[in-house]
This record gives sequence, structure tokens and C-alpha cells, in this order.
Amino acid sequence: MKQIFSYLIPYRARMAVGFSIKVAATIVELLIPWALSIMVDKVIPTENIGFVFAWGCVMILFAILALFGNIVANRMASLVARNTTERIRLQLFSKISFLSARQQEQIGQASLISRSTSDTYNIHQFIGMMQRLGVRQPIMLIGGLAVTLSMDAPLTCIMLALLPVMALLVYLFSSKGVPMYTKVQEAVDRFVRLVREDIAVSKTDTERSKFAKINEEVVTRDQHAGMIMGAMNPVMSIILNIGLVLVLFVGAKRVNEGLTTPGVIMAFMSYVTIILNSILFLSRIFVMYSKASASARRISEVLNLPEDLMVEH
Repeated sequence: MKQIFSYLIPYRARMAVGFSIKVAATIVELLIPWALSIMVDKVIPTENIGFVFAWGCVMILFAILALFGNIVANRMASLVARNTTERIRLQLFSKISFLSARQQEQIGQASLISRSTSDTYNIHQFIGMMQRLGVRQPIMLIGGLAVTLSMDAPLTCIMLALLPVMALLVYLFSSKGVPMYTKVQEAVDRFVRLVREDIAVSKTDTERSKFAKINEEVVTRDQHAGMIMGAMNPVMSIILNIGLVLVLFVGAKRVNEGLTTPGVIMAFMSYVTIILNSILFLSRIFVMYSKASASARRISEVLNLPEDLMVEH
């Protein structure tokens, strides 16, 4: 992926601005549950309607600022992803145009086509997601844990105890993903090659049988990879929901004992939801990274072909 990331260098300034806006919007969004806890525990008991209305307006303002900031940052991320992928495709097309016949035969016309289309599409998806979620979700995760730790340390420790287990799951699923998606793309190469070879050939039973076989292989490999990587979200969801039940149980007990307040518990549950969603979205990024990493390796293989073999003599 290092070579692919080098294509992002011309857009460093735009990415820096987008990241700054995304960070600011995320921090503002993190303040909403905190404002809710203040309203429940300190504002509402005053029975001052004007004060309650003012705090409600503050929460609405936070929500609007977060929404606007995320929209602007996401649009900038989409532009960077589009422009970067365009440069990669142009560079790849230029490289393919000057490949020698031996190099084209070595890689295969079908593989060159799929690397220029489906592989670059995977790169486009990952670059966009990396900017949209790769910045937001770590801040939501770390920020949510930091705020909950300041509110109620014992309850936060329950969530922290689950993080090593979830980190191990992400690692195990991701280590399986890259080789599996590489095999999927190899099957797509053979599929494209068969379509190119048979496009001018009469549709005999033999050709239909060959097409059905390779088509089934592509579907089976993609389905297998999708099932393995898709299992990550439900497994992590189960673990986090177990943590959520424990938090509710311990939180209710602490409220009864006077060790915490209802407003803190309400805010805490919001932050637990934020942490849950952050980890699930981060796991989705790792799934996309598995696809993009396999595609980046295939694209780099073409871009790094030696110059002395590019022109026939």
C-alpha cells in the first residue's frame, strides 16, 4: 500500500483541511451526551424553563455543527479519493500501453483489464473510507473512552476489558482477508480472460460449460471471503452487547448505592453506543483494507515492471 499512498502526496493540503474539519466535527459530536448529562443532573432540577431551553439549544447547535462539518469533510474526502484513483488509472494505463508483448503475455490481458478496473475501484473505496471513517472512528472510540473514564471509572473498566479481545479478533480476521481477496481477484482475471476469448466464438455447450465453471469459482471464492470477513461484525457485536448488559447491571447498582447519577448513566449509555459503532466501523475499514491491500499489490506489480523490458527491439 505504500506505493499507492504516494499518490496522495499532491493532495496533502486538502486532506489536512478535511482532517481538521472532521476532527472538530467529531469532538463537537462527542460533547452532545455530556451536555445531556449536565441537563438531566443539574439543569432540569432547577425547574428553570429558560435554562432548560438554553441547554437544549446548545445541544441542537452541537448537532448542527457536527452534521455540517461531517458533510464538508466527506465531500473533500470524496474528491481526494476520485482524483487519486484517476491518477493511478492514468499511470497504470500509461504503463500498460508500453509493455512488451512478453510482459503482456506474462501478466495476461484479462489480468491487466481487471487490475485497471476492479482493483482500482477497491483502492478508490478504501481511500474514501479511510478519510471518512479512519479519522472519525478512532477519535470517537478514544474520546468516548476518555469521557466515560472521567464520568465513571469502574463502568469504563468493563468496556476496556473487552478491547484486547476485540483487537485480537480484528487481527485474526484481517490476516485471513488479504490472501482470500487476492484469490478472488485471480479468479476474476480468469473470468475476464474467458469472456475475451469467447466473445467472438459461437456459444457452444462446451463454451457455456467453461463459462459456468469459472463463474461459479468467482462467486464461490467471493462468497467464502465475504462470509469469513462478514462474520467479524456479528462476533464483535455480541461481545460489545455483553459489555453493554454488564454496564447496565453495574450502573443500576451504582445509582441505587448513590455512587453515580441517572444523568451520568444516560450519557454513559450514549457513549457506549458510540464506542460500539466506532469499533464496528473500524472492523469494516479492516475488511476494506483487506480488499485494497490485495488490489494494491496487483497494481504495484504492473507499475514496478522493469523499464528495460517495456519496449521491444
